[in-house]
Amino acid sequence: MAINSHLSDKKLQQITFLDPAMGSGHILIYAFDVFMQLYQSEGYSAREAANSIVTNNLFGLDIDRRAYQLAYFAVMMKLRQYDRRALTQSVEPQLSDIPKTNILNDDLNELTRAYANQLSQQQAKSFQGTVKEFNRGDVLGSLIKPILDQGILSELQASAATEPESAQLSFATTNFNFEEMSRITHVLTILTAQYTIVVTNPPYMGSGKMTPSLSKFVKREYPDSKADLFAVFMELAQKLNVQNGYHALITQHQWMFLSSFEKLRVKLRKNVLVNMVHLGTHAFEEIGGEVVQSTAFVMKNASIPSYVGTYERLVSAPSQTAKEDAYLEMVKDPSCKGLYRTNQT
Repeated sequence: MAINSHLSDKKLQQITFLDPAMGSGHILIYAFDVFMQLYQSEGYSAREAANSIVTNNLFGLDIDRRAYQLAYFAVMMKLRQYDRRALTQSVEPQLSDIPKTNILNDDLNELTRAYANQLSQQQAKSFQGTVKEFNRGDVLGSLIKPILDQGILSELQASAATEPESAQLSFATTNFNFEEMSRITHVLTILTAQYTIVVTNPPYMGSGKMTPSLSKFVKREYPDSKADLFAVFMELAQKLNVQNGYHALITQHQWMFLSSFEKLRVKLRKNVLVNMVHLGTHAFEEIGGEVVQSTAFVMKNASIPSYVGTYERLVSAPSQTAKEDAYLEMVKDPSCKGLYRTNQT
């Protein structure tokens, strides 16, 4: 079975790429360049390709507003590189920060009444529960779980954009405004979708350093990965990934060994581990010392028990450059020491 056979049936515009913890957008910019090569190999002009990439292919979220602004700027500058008129057109990158709100129950009731014509009683209850999660937006970020389906969200997003008179009156009496509503519906629209490819360098935070609110949330929603936030994002990446899609992360390596991640490892066996590079320390030149030990991996959201994965052990390479050189040597010569292949089972 060809591991990427399903992708050959997709048009380039249909391949969606999400970074749910995008920071200032480094991964998205690299993805932009890869997409550009793909588009141009199919005969698109650079201008057409750049506009399609920003409109159709790249998606990103981050908990930090300043990081989001930097990512937005970086993506728009990539677009401007290929389309001089980009900044005067209505092209909007599919990126957002996660807003933190201060929504009271009375505000939610008022807001629900504003959308009474669009929401059933059950949908109104789901709407209130989902929107209230943004009171912890600066803690939960991309972990917020949308309860509403995309159809309802699309309607609410359109309403927030057009500002219906009934909602205008309601917003006038609450601590809420249309800009916040629009940002919330945008974030929820991104989080309710699934993506062909999910790639991220997630935040690292052990359970002992989590706030009580975050700790309670991950224990309830992600009991198999609650020991560290990076592991929670491993589960999130799989959830946001389409069936037969790919998700790739660089994380600390504890989940490979420690008993606190045993249930997570059992859960991960349902996916294909396509490739893993065990980096060890000094994977990033800007992080000194022997504290952070990293591993990078690609998983396919499918079960192929007989799949033979590829594993590169680079823990002894003393620097970022040495690890890169060793890895590229293994790509050229599979007989290199430190490269292993084994059946998924």
